[in-house]
Amino acid sequence: MSGTDCYELVTPLVRSAADALSTMLNMSLVAGRPSTSLPHVAAGSIHVDVALTGDLTASVGFALSSDTARRFASALTGGALPISKDDLADAASELAMIITGGAKARLRGRSVAMSLSNISFGSRMRSPEPVETDQLSIHCASEIGDLTISITTPALAASAMSC
Repeated sequence: MSGTDCYELVTPLVRSAADALSTMLNMSLVAGRPSTSLPHVAAGSIHVDVALTGDLTASVGFALSSDTARRFASALTGGALPISKDDLADAASELAMIITGGAKARLRGRSVAMSLSNISFGSRMRSPEPVETDQLSIHCASEIGDLTISITTPALAASAMSC
């Protein structure tokens, strides 16, 4: 990724997230401006990481509160089922895979593969990549709650400053 295409992943991810919420739940998404600072995420948050490989290499991370994951799972199931911690992780993972898959489809002309999701619980987003990488994050808000999308890739912070 060079400075001229730093939004190559930002735009597809945000559009895919908006499309997923709109199509699946008839809800809207408001995305903030991309930031190179690492956001603070509340204790007990769910983090889902998906690696992209091929014509581009990046890690896409999603952080959402347990409450946001619970509201998403409830909306998908019609709210009739009790929801366990495992169900919350599954709902967060499903949302991340849908969004990342939609973004991948928008990368026309690029050969990109997605990994399975890696789920963790914690109080702060962190890069799944080595320390020498940079991270860009986008805070998004919706009726079900907030979602932070992060993109980790080498030299991304320097590229983001030129956008």
